[in-house]
Amino acid sequence: MTSGRGLVLGWGPPEQQDAPFLERLWPAVLDGAVKGRGLSVNVDVLTAVLEESARDCLNTRRRRDELVAALSPVVDAADDPVEAANKVVEAALEYHTQQLAGNGGVCRLGKFHNVLYVAATMAVTHEAQDSGVVAALLAAFHKCEGGLDRLIGPALLGPRISRLLSASQPDMDTSQEARSRLEYFLGHARAAQLTLPQPGGPPLSMLEAPLPTLQGAGPLYTAVQAGEEATVLLLLQHGAKPVLGGQCCPLLLAVTRLSTHTRATLSQCPPCLCPYYPCICLLKYPIDYPPQDIAVLRLLLRAAGGYCIPNHPDLLHPRLLMDSVLPSEPPRLTHWARYSLRTALAAAWALPKGTATLSLPLTMLPFMDLVTD
Repeated sequence: MTSGRGLVLGWGPPEQQDAPFLERLWPAVLDGAVKGRGLSVNVDVLTAVLEESARDCLNTRRRRDELVAALSPVVDAADDPVEAANKVVEAALEYHTQQLAGNGGVCRLGKFHNVLYVAATMAVTHEAQDSGVVAALLAAFHKCEGGLDRLIGPALLGPRISRLLSASQPDMDTSQEARSRLEYFLGHARAAQLTLPQPGGPPLSMLEAPLPTLQGAGPLYTAVQAGEEATVLLLLQHGAKPVLGGQCCPLLLAVTRLSTHTRATLSQCPPCLCPYYPCICLLKYPIDYPPQDIAVLRLLLRAAGGYCIPNHPDLLHPRLLMDSVLPSEPPRLTHWARYSLRTALAAAWALPKGTATLSLPLTMLPFMDLVTD
């Protein structure tokens, strides 16, 4: 017996008892099918679904999920679900562009903008593969919001903290889900070689673009500040730079955090009668360094090339060198070889998958991907 795909005509699956999106979607989809467009979602369908809805109808995650649940059966029933997902994203972008044009080029926000977050969820859930379309979606977010804070913040800070900062509930529940989304968008941004315009400066890649709600810090700096080891590794594997000029240097932040912890620990050292300062007691007093901060620092050192940390006690405490938290010897030649290869791959937009194309033994891939020393 041959298997087939199809839809049962009607109001669709009862996802929720009150599903106005679902009730408006199917007449529009079936009308398009009658006109020869097939069972697909285009800008006319989205307009029919949203035109009678309130401006804030997509402000909450529950309502965005409701629209995703209404659109998903149409995508799943298509002969090519991946292409159908691409068309949903294209339709959302066209709808957003039409609303911009009708308002003098200024985003009207509300449902006119939040439909892009519905498109982002559809793209991730149904694995849309058109990198150009996904990159256009990222560019639309950046143009209207000035950054990608709300989209990638949950992966950098965790969904709960991100919700407090952006005043919007993320479309995922766990940090793992947020990282999966971040990895998806990073992959398509790399494939499309996406750069985002910056006021008063050259365009930057998604990895380097500052996050306005986080005082202009970059994604890697933010992940280091939050102590998200898995996210730090993900960003470094995609080519994020651990050493930057200015105050938002991820490596300098990691060292400063450990120096601050060291000073706080040594302040609890019992008083002694040593005639010297700093006394030998401070050099021998045990310090329990936070394992998460140590792990983040080691990841940054694996990806770093030449770097210079200012010799200032607030930035670099001597105990970090004495306790071998920071290496006191120059890196090995294998480190420099890895750094040179990864720098060349990053310049060619070939990270992280480019390491697998090198003529290297498979046992070397974890080393090249910064997983091991």
